[in-house]
Amino acid sequence: MKKVFLKIIHGIAYFFYIGVYFFLFPFVVLFTRHLKTWLISEIDFDARDNGIYFFKYLSINQPHINSVYIISKKHKDYNSIQKIGKTVEPGSFKHLVLFISAETLISTIVNGCAPNKYYLKFFRRHHPIYGKCINLKHGIYKDFSINDTKQIAKCDLVICGGLPEYKYILSNYGYSDNEVAYTGLARFDGLVAKKPTNTIMIMPTWRRWLDGMSDDDFKETMFFKSWSSLLDALIKNTNLRNYNFTFFVHPKMNAHLSLFATISQRVSFMSTLDSNMQEQIVSSSLLITDYSSIFFDFAYLQKPIIYYQFDVEDFFARHYKKTYFDYERDGFGDVCFSKESAVDSLERSLKQKNDLYTKRSLQFFKLHDNKNCERIYHAILRSLDGK
Repeated sequence: MKKVFLKIIHGIAYFFYIGVYFFLFPFVVLFTRHLKTWLISEIDFDARDNGIYFFKYLSINQPHINSVYIISKKHKDYNSIQKIGKTVEPGSFKHLVLFISAETLISTIVNGCAPNKYYLKFFRRHHPIYGKCINLKHGIYKDFSINDTKQIAKCDLVICGGLPEYKYILSNYGYSDNEVAYTGLARFDGLVAKKPTNTIMIMPTWRRWLDGMSDDDFKETMFFKSWSSLLDALIKNTNLRNYNFTFFVHPKMNAHLSLFATISQRVSFMSTLDSNMQEQIVSSSLLITDYSSIFFDFAYLQKPIIYYQFDVEDFFARHYKKTYFDYERDGFGDVCFSKESAVDSLERSLKQKNDLYTKRSLQFFKLHDNKNCERIYHAILRSLDGK
């Protein structure tokens, strides 16, 4: 009975919201579109990714642009972000007004600037959105996602971080030449090489088939056993005794974070939601991952990477399909299928640089400077001009 009642309440709210949108649309556009607002957001209205880097760039270098960042006053970074430029509370009436009238809707995810993504799907299907939709992207695409194709996402501009990625999206996502731009990701402007600490970053990605598992079931999975076993081997390796390890759990696996327990003080277990990933990348000496696209940031800095792919057949059969990026042919580090080979590879990688992986990095990132946000800005202007 309670579920039925909640569905009725949600249904009423849904249609009420849509009705308000349609009623406000002509008035808001008529009276506020002259403000030419650039509305910017990130996943869950956070402030740690390409969105905040681009917002900072606009505030400092293009102050004539009326840029507004979506972030809650309760967010831990709200005070510092408010000092950078204008902000708006997510889900507020002002947010709705800005969403309706904004000249551009700029986000790291498709439709990310909307007060509610479910309502936006309806708006996009039955009524035009006034502003241009700009997809800054959360990271570099290496796996195909039908939800990000033009047919479904309907973006006006997609930003790319690497040249092969740009070519792949242009050929497979239904966008034309003037709807995809290779500019580099906004956050790359903050990837400045510094002397690394003796910290090794470990960051596996999630698996669809592990969603919703109990802790007891999760402890019996190949995923948990393989990563726990690798951590144990790394801690016991005497050649690595001067290194510490930071293990990051994907947000979709946060519920199991406490299971990755160890008696060693050399391993820190953290959630990506509570960390400044940019600082972690810059300060770490090496990355161990399986398939997480964070390896592109390490490759951009030409730092050593180890791919630990103990379940490669399952992953590409049940999670993602292989696309243009082949780890053994195109990857920026050794691909290892056992913990023994992963440890051996790590020891070699810490001792000397591999010229092959450096060459691959230079081929993938043809643009390698601190002008990524600047290029994004000009790409958006060209999109607004219809060029």
